[in-house]
Amino acid sequence: MAKTNSGPVLGIDLGGTNMQFGVVDANGKVIGRAKKKTKAEEGLEKVIDRLVDGANDAAKEAKLTLDQVQAVGIAAAGAIDTPNGVILESPNLGWRDVPFRDLLKKKLNRPVVLENDVNGAVWGEYLLGAAKGRGDCFGVWVGTGVGGGLVLNGKIYRGDFFTAGEVGHTVIDPHEPRGLGIEPVELHAEAPGVGRALDPLADVFAHWLRAPGAAQVSGTRQEWMDSSPGISRARVRMACSASVRPKRWVCIRSSGTRPDSISRIALR
Repeated sequence: MAKTNSGPVLGIDLGGTNMQFGVVDANGKVIGRAKKKTKAEEGLEKVIDRLVDGANDAAKEAKLTLDQVQAVGIAAAGAIDTPNGVILESPNLGWRDVPFRDLLKKKLNRPVVLENDVNGAVWGEYLLGAAKGRGDCFGVWVGTGVGGGLVLNGKIYRGDFFTAGEVGHTVIDPHEPRGLGIEPVELHAEAPGVGRALDPLADVFAHWLRAPGAAQVSGTRQEWMDSSPGISRARVRMACSASVRPKRWVCIRSSGTRPDSISRIALR
């Protein structure tokens, strides 16, 4: 995914409940926004129609026409075949094997890149945010589920099956005597129950992943344990033990649907 300095671009976050749009100029400044409901249950064609409407609304707020937008990037949850522009499977949307990039490109008449939502978020942090200039990066997005994304050697790493970094689907401990270990980490770590405890969670990650120094965080590990009794430090350790150890870890919590409701915890 290459950087562009040629003109404004449009970014779209396609979620199971909401779709959000942002027009960004060549300096990285958001100059136009829009938001619409996804309503995936109404079918693919209806969703694409709302995407086109939202794209035009965001361009209008930026005082542009859609023809003046140089390219469109769209991020969706699930297994995304980015080279071929196909949503292989998205549980949030209920779609499988949808050639979404080409469908949207035909409607918008603009170049389109399709990417996994957390990969897109981590790429943004790598270029402009908490991981800028830090080398390899692993990001964890804590929301309705727990997603993960990797940037290695300056590129998004997707893996052979386009699901690399998805720590939320890691089995915690198959030898857990109470049977909880066969469940994935996101079943216990997802929002809303852990939202208020995410700062101490960063401390836990930094400790177990041996990051070279933790960011300044509030609370203690014990406070996090008390507020989220379904998880122990051992489970967090088990969930992340198979992941790489990059120079930068970024935890991202989305506590709402507004861009300013997103908080980042950088593990240095």
